[in-house]
Amino acid sequence: MRAAFVFPNPRARLLADLQRGAAPDSSLLGANHLPGAYVHDPRLARQRSSWLRWQLRELVLPWEVRSADVLVTPLFRYVGFASRFARGPHVVVVNFGLNVLLRNAPPLRRRAVLATLRQPARIACLSDVQRDELVELSGLPADRVVTVRLGIDAEFFTPADALDERPLVMTVGKDLARDYATFAAALVGVEADGKIAALPRNLAGVVLPRNVTGSMLDPVELRDHYRRASCVVISQFRDAHPVGTEHGGTTALLEAWAMGKAVVATDRATLREYIRDGEDGLIVPAEDVHAMRGAIERVLRDSDLRSRLGAAGRRRVEEDLTTRHMAARWLPVLEAAA
Repeated sequence: MRAAFVFPNPRARLLADLQRGAAPDSSLLGANHLPGAYVHDPRLARQRSSWLRWQLRELVLPWEVRSADVLVTPLFRYVGFASRFARGPHVVVVNFGLNVLLRNAPPLRRRAVLATLRQPARIACLSDVQRDELVELSGLPADRVVTVRLGIDAEFFTPADALDERPLVMTVGKDLARDYATFAAALVGVEADGKIAALPRNLAGVVLPRNVTGSMLDPVELRDHYRRASCVVISQFRDAHPVGTEHGGTTALLEAWAMGKAVVATDRATLREYIRDGEDGLIVPAEDVHAMRGAIERVLRDSDLRSRLGAAGRRRVEEDLTTRHMAARWLPVLEAAA
């Protein structure tokens, strides 16, 4: 069986960085560990020269990967229809925010999205709670919506003790469901530095105290910051937030766990499915500054708690949450789809 993995943005540079050891393989979703799988960049997306080319990449994609049995992609607008027309590979759509879209789209757009979701052979969600909600929102047959739990590159992200210097508390992510205002406010008066690894759009309107900075980090810089960190915070808006993705924060959570770091996370359905409160992370109410500050200070004060949470997180990754584990979870899904 041959499976073509196609992502919203080109992966050629990432594949080159992987060869140099300068990036993790996490965003390949296990494709590089799956026999017969390969990563394909749509021709029209290799040089993003116009909006029209960017939109048309889905329409011509099935012809480009006709030798594949299965096409795995988060793209969903046109590729299902196009693949049927082209008699191309069976399509498996990865759910990157479909639930939020269906919850909040105007009626006409919602009907259009539902029509597109009837085309793929399978829709793969990253948690059971995401899967169950999508079945409810879409009315799709339950056997066509599956869970493929996320995995992380546990060889690129490996445990390291925080350096003996002023504590660092960090939070990571570009998703619009990130709540950086609560994180920044929680660090006011805390004897630690704070780092937000995010895009400028994530920080629009967020007031940063003097001990908190924000900027994007490349993968190696991100890993270096994780190594320095005493605590990693997954700060999310509540589940009903109208933008972002419902599974936001899972990649950052697994990165922090792989690095053996103590995690404080806001109470969000997908994160709660991964985290066992008090065992491998601390869960606090969403958008609650005082609760977040209290959990952060508790982790900073208690070295035993910090070590215990970090070690438990690393064990979770090694046992079940690497990209190799994710590849193994893909195999029966793709075989069924093909």
